[in-house]
Amino acid sequence: MIWGVVTTPGNPDGDLATEVARRVGRAGADLVLIAPTPGRETAFLAGFMTGTVDVAVIGGARSADVPPYTVARQVNALDHLSGGRGGWWCTDTAENPPRIAEHLQVLRGLWSSWDADAVVMDRVSGAYADHTKVRPLEHVGAHYKVRGPLNTVPSPQFQPVVVLEGSTPEVVEVATRLADVLLVPPGPVPVTDARALVRMPATVDPADLLAAVADADGFVLDLPAEDVATTEALLAHLTTRLLPALAAHFTPKPRGATLRHRLSLED
Repeated sequence: MIWGVVTTPGNPDGDLATEVARRVGRAGADLVLIAPTPGRETAFLAGFMTGTVDVAVIGGARSADVPPYTVARQVNALDHLSGGRGGWWCTDTAENPPRIAEHLQVLRGLWSSWDADAVVMDRVSGAYADHTKVRPLEHVGAHYKVRGPLNTVPSPQFQPVVVLEGSTPEVVEVATRLADVLLVPPGPVPVTDARALVRMPATVDPADLLAAVADADGFVLDLPAEDVATTEALLAHLTTRLLPALAAHFTPKPRGATLRHRLSLED
């Protein structure tokens, strides 16, 4: 069982969101999702936070606002900065599942355009990479045309974590093929191939949360980080009551070096 926290940054420099991430990480959370806000670059904020907290931090963004090549570069950079704890939370999955499926297909293809052993750094020949192991994508689809390849080297995870949100059959189908984590409302989880997390508020009672996540792999908690006093009260409840009560019911898994390890997405 794993858990995470969704937070909304309350100030431009991210001090409050960083404090939230630091404290929930100490309480046992594996992941902090930064909700998108108008006019704020959550990928930059996530990158800023990775140097100050131990918990993995992922920024959310609408796929309609950011083309796949840009997402691939940003998340690849975040994965390097965080030592393998990067990822992307696609927050508009339900709006147009076919377009988002193509977006994610391109994203995955760009991350795979370099083989893991493509970088050779041969000082004798002067070759930086083996060109036979770097491939153009040549994607032409209904919504995107991307030649590729990605112009940065593979990141520590090779395929950073992709998070989707929704519970409709269309969203679930996209998630099972192209995502790593699917956030769903409380209740039965209609997913077998994607690792599913249930989303609930940070004020929920531990017993109710335990019942809600019985069929899921974990949960995330909504924790706004806008008003300092309100956030402090919710954070105190979360770190001193809710997370410890939940942790008592589950055997903790050792934390691996990467987010994929933490989420048990690979051995």
